[in-house]
Amino acid sequence: MQSNSSVPYWEKSLTQQKKEIERVKSPLYSPVDGKICYWEALLFGPAGSPYENGVFQIAMHFPPEYPFKPPKVFFRTKVFHPNVGDRGHIFLRMLTTDYFSPSYTVHKILTKIHEMLSNPELGEGDYFDEDKAKMYKEDKAGFDEIAREYTLEHARV
Repeated sequence: MQSNSSVPYWEKSLTQQKKEIERVKSPLYSPVDGKICYWEALLFGPAGSPYENGVFQIAMHFPPEYPFKPPKVFFRTKVFHPNVGDRGHIFLRMLTTDYFSPSYTVHKILTKIHEMLSNPELGEGDYFDEDKAKMYKEDKAGFDEIAREYTLEHARV
């Protein structure tokens, strides 16, 4: 058995954050067990959005430098969104090396991703897909229709 002082800092941090998530019991997401450096969660689509009633699987890979380096976070469920790449990679400024802070806990990251579904980051260079961002800005009804179709097709339990 390892003594507490030999447990790496990132592992201690993630263990504490897992306890926080269990204590908070957020209605926005549900944690799914995984290894200490790989977590999965289920994110519930925001009410009133085209993602409503969808359940989206999120994967998180934590580097050994965590919480000083951001985790790699991506959707395992196909989602139509300007901040999400075709392979599920999520672009949020808070998850970039330049902007990441140790204060961004797993709870805060998942809460921000939930918020992102209704309020995408659409500043210059803040999105993966320029066409989706343009559609969101210029044809919100058309965007919502496609996002709703993706949700119905891919994000059902």
